[in-house]
Amino acid sequence: MRSTLPFVLLCTGLAQPQQQPQATAHQFLPPNYDCEFYVDVERTLENGIYEALTGPIGSMLVGRFKEVWGFDMDELTRVRGVPVYTEKDGNVQTKQIWVLEGSKDVKVPAKFEEWYEVNDLEIGGKEVVSIKSWGEPEIYYQPRDGMIVLGSESLMRQALEGATRGGRPSAELMPLVAQSGVFAHAIISLNSAMRSDSPEFMKEMLSDGDPLTVMAYRFREIASSDPDDEPTFRIEGAFRFRDGEAGPKKFETVLRKHLKDLEKHKQFGALKKLLRQIEIANDRGEVVVSVELGDERKAIGALQALMIPMMTVRMTEVAAEAQVIEIVDTVEVEEEEDKDKKKGKDEDVPVRPDRDR
Repeated sequence: MRSTLPFVLLCTGLAQPQQQPQATAHQFLPPNYDCEFYVDVERTLENGIYEALTGPIGSMLVGRFKEVWGFDMDELTRVRGVPVYTEKDGNVQTKQIWVLEGSKDVKVPAKFEEWYEVNDLEIGGKEVVSIKSWGEPEIYYQPRDGMIVLGSESLMRQALEGATRGGRPSAELMPLVAQSGVFAHAIISLNSAMRSDSPEFMKEMLSDGDPLTVMAYRFREIASSDPDDEPTFRIEGAFRFRDGEAGPKKFETVLRKHLKDLEKHKQFGALKKLLRQIEIANDRGEVVVSVELGDERKAIGALQALMIPMMTVRMTEVAAEAQVIEIVDTVEVEEEEDKDKKKGKDEDVPVRPDRDR
């Protein structure tokens, strides 16, 4: 008599609900993308860098994040963003997709309804939230607990309707993205419109004949060969040029001048030592700028020292912006008052009768 066990096992297996593969960040990203922002938040919590960036000095940032998103920043594990830059009539248009991953508390915030126009939609059979502030609406989608995918509606439609699958960096970007020890990076490929739209100090550093094509900023943790020694940290930037000849030379020359000027700047005086530790090298036509921060304790101290002048400069800018707004408002109020006074005087003057009558 034949055993019925294989048949029973088969039926039992078929009866089990089929588990859906867990959603991953890359399945929502556009294919062959040329720019990427990435932070391994979980790693920064482990190595102490999170504490340096969000401690007493960065507490305002942390508080603002929770106010907007409804959960603490340390509930995140990874954040990945892909901006897509296009040119139209000489102007740069930016679209983007961001993927936030973390604990079950990471979810689309309900508070957005207080600030923006919010609508519930269905795209590709999936329930999403559309948020309209200005420009193209943003779509927010929660594919699973602990993951939010958000971005420009046109890109999100492509992802949710299956037009794009498994987005990965372009061949040019891949070597810059897949690097050992990097827990945060910003990598940007520049087109001509983005170069022309650069800040003035960047334009001064760029050569028309050998244009800058890629900028990569990385925060790296370097393990020691001795297991008893702590890892060290390094911030680095890599700048690639089309030909790798005139471009790197001009870039390096102007960059050294700017660093010297920063040393003399009163708001950056405390960073003299750190600024002097910056190394600039030309690696086969690619300019590499790096600064060694040392072990965890030294790195935290260096980052906190760096944040003070940066926040001071930003607060000065905000104060200046607020002062300009106040002046404009005051001028507008005074102009309205002058108009009212003039109108009142005109109404008080009696109409002179016509002498010919």
